[in-house]
Amino acid sequence: MTSEALHGRILKNQKEDTVQTDENPYKTPESYDALQTPSSSTLYPPRTVGAGRGISWLGEGYTLYRKSPLAWLGLTIIWLVLMGMSWMIPLANNLVQPLLLAGIATACLRLDTAHHFSMEDLFVGFKQQTGSLVLVGAISVSASLVIIIAAFLMGLSSVLSMAEMSKEAIAGGAAEGAILTLLTLLLVAVTIMTPLAMAMWFSPLLIIFHKVPALEAMKLSFNACLYNMIPFLFYALAAIPLLILAAIPAFLGYLILIPVLFASIYTSYKDIFLREGS
Repeated sequence: MTSEALHGRILKNQKEDTVQTDENPYKTPESYDALQTPSSSTLYPPRTVGAGRGISWLGEGYTLYRKSPLAWLGLTIIWLVLMGMSWMIPLANNLVQPLLLAGIATACLRLDTAHHFSMEDLFVGFKQQTGSLVLVGAISVSASLVIIIAAFLMGLSSVLSMAEMSKEAIAGGAAEGAILTLLTLLLVAVTIMTPLAMAMWFSPLLIIFHKVPALEAMKLSFNACLYNMIPFLFYALAAIPLLILAAIPAFLGYLILIPVLFASIYTSYKDIFLREGS
């Protein structure tokens, strides 16, 4: 079944004659205001997919990228600028990211169904379902803040303990305990951040496409990732070398890889939450 037919339910009530065929990717489509948030009936419980699908998400993301490289370049540059600005305020990027991801997902949907998108799509999250998206961002900020404070206090304690050790104690291996504490702290932080990342992965899409409340969206996202840990492991194993390779030509490869990764979030959502023939 084609993606156009599959996503007809997501873009329901969007008339055929409103779809614009203009080749200019920066021009706002006439159907922009016709984008309808799908009813909850189009959303299925998350399913478990095959391990190899994790790699396929990246491949399908690249296919979406190839449909409109110029538009993706513009969107990626805007996203990088906005993220750079948000980094000036501690944790502000956590708050803004769900809003932008909702817009990027909308761009992916348009590209998947109408074969073009507008730069205005990036800001859909600032116009629709803004409260729920901001709540997701606020939860991310709160969780990150707790982790940072805990890590700082534990790390400070270990550093002070090492500073107070005598040379004899350090030579005797006493510092190894403090180093082990720091490594344990790093492991704990990663362990805590992983569930947060799982809860954040699909939540902007579930909110903007299906009007799922923020907490329910995060729960659904977490469960979807939990059910598909093996595909996501394959996804990570495939993405890591791409991250390295993209950095070789003065990081210019990221202008391609970033949109591919963004599009892969959308393709994984489509794979796990939608159904062929529905």
